[in-house]
Amino acid sequence: MGFCIGYGSNSGFFFARSAKQKLVTLSSTESETYSATETAKDIVYFRNVLTELGFPTSTPTSIKVDNQSLIALAKKFSGNHKRVRHFLSRINYLIEQVDGKIITLDYVDTKLNTADQLTKPLAEPAFILARQRMMGPQRSRINS
Repeated sequence: MGFCIGYGSNSGFFFARSAKQKLVTLSSTESETYSATETAKDIVYFRNVLTELGFPTSTPTSIKVDNQSLIALAKKFSGNHKRVRHFLSRINYLIEQVDGKIITLDYVDTKLNTADQLTKPLAEPAFILARQRMMGPQRSRINS
């Protein structure tokens, strides 16, 4: 799993994490749920730090995910526990954060998923594009 956290839409990322998941998952939705939950926990932490530093966040923080089943579960969970009962607590945590307007789960096409460079090898063009998104816009140097 891998994720990046940034402040603002074009500022680059100030935190990134890539790690091997500590459990075996039975589906891609469960795997994405695990990763989104870890991301949401870090977002809650960083939002609290920013608030303490005098930069409160009034809008939800967007988590970009490439799994539409996860988005559907967190937005309108039907209550059918049969298929998700083994990771229901993580889904409930995400639902609480979405309902509390702390996060939103937004779909991003896999080709545009910046965190992919943290979890898999990419072809050079895709890697360069992901690197540019991760680092933010390049500032020109001032010659003095």
